[in-house]
Amino acid sequence: MTVTRRFYVDKTLSTYPARSIAVDRSVDANLGVITFTLTSNLTPGLVLNYSLPNTDSTDFVEGNTGTLTVGAGGGATVTRTLNRYVNYSNTNITSRLSVTSPANTLLVESANFVIAPAVPFSASGGTTTTVNGNVIHTFTANSNLTVSYTGDAGDEIIRSLIVGGGGAGNRATSYNQILFGSYNQWNRGSGGGGGAGGVLEPNIAASSFSVTSYPIVVGAGGLTNINSGIRHGKNSSAFGYTAIGGGSGGGGADTNLDGGSGGGSSANSVFGLGTVGQGQNGGAGTTYAGGTGGIVRTSNYGGGGGGNSVVGATVTSTDYVSSGGAGGTGYTSNISGTNVTYAGGGGGGGYYSGSGGTGGGGAGGYFTSNSGTTSPGQNGTNGLGGGGGGAGHGGVDGTNTYNGGNGGSGVAIIAYRTQYRVLKLA
Repeated sequence: MTVTRRFYVDKTLSTYPARSIAVDRSVDANLGVITFTLTSNLTPGLVLNYSLPNTDSTDFVEGNTGTLTVGAGGGATVTRTLNRYVNYSNTNITSRLSVTSPANTLLVESANFVIAPAVPFSASGGTTTTVNGNVIHTFTANSNLTVSYTGDAGDEIIRSLIVGGGGAGNRATSYNQILFGSYNQWNRGSGGGGGAGGVLEPNIAASSFSVTSYPIVVGAGGLTNINSGIRHGKNSSAFGYTAIGGGSGGGGADTNLDGGSGGGSSANSVFGLGTVGQGQNGGAGTTYAGGTGGIVRTSNYGGGGGGNSVVGATVTSTDYVSSGGAGGTGYTSNISGTNVTYAGGGGGGGYYSGSGGTGGGGAGGYFTSNSGTTSPGQNGTNGLGGGGGGAGHGGVDGTNTYNGGNGGSGVAIIAYRTQYRVLKLA
């Protein structure tokens, strides 16, 4: 609702007869724009210089001084937009419209207006910090954001970041050696990297909130070495928005690798698809088969899990000692006060490790026969929604099966300003 008050000033003009000059002042509904309207029958074409005393030039988008020309109807209008977040003060600043054109010829002074400190928004819940003039609520587990005040003005924007849980990397099929007299067949399997959790970063008007509690759901990461339904990451949600959990990495009988970002495939599965607007596809795994001297080697390599910004890498193997696919890169946000990257994809497993994607993606597992070392896939990072790494080649003795890494849990973050100013009529 627009508030308007009229202030009349009688002045004697040295070059014009005495007259009554009417000045309307109005403040918009969001308390951020003030308009002064000179409604008296002034001389068309008259040039008016004006200022807003006691204010700084940076207090208003258009500055605090200017020139206007009286229109054909004898009126003139001045509009100024407050810079809400600069020159913050805990005390009121009182000003007015002061017009002089030329000096000692015409003087118009409106009634006062005030630049006042205000409360933009107030809430509780999660882990609360204040960074660079912003209140930040970080949720790493299910809870509530309890809103106690929606602000003095309706145009304040509440930032939010919602990240789903990352998908787990898949297990490797066991290494095994089959002897047919002098003919040896070696089989090594690797798991695909888990897809990152989906990411949403909606800006929400403070005016859309009510004084109540809002449930915040933080998705858990997927678990490896469990049935396929559990290897997918879980959804995170807040304020009607849902970030989809990351897809499982491929391996064994798993066929549905879709998610916020898709899981990387193994040799016997199809890479997962990411959710549009939340993540990317996983990469494709592959199989190498070949050998000489009576030895046949069959090696499977896992594709990288999709990250929020970059698809998981596809494996293009040329021999039996190749790396798994790299996990895709995630999404960088400064909502916490510093730049943090979320939702990196898990690396695929192989003879050598596929690297985890930036943003909490776990590296893929590996198996190096020359040194006899083995490694499972690494876990995705909790609180970032990273995908778990796929498992590397199976165990040395032909009986072990190495696991992929678990997916990292998601997160929800809400941020809003503490320093805020509004315009009011005195």
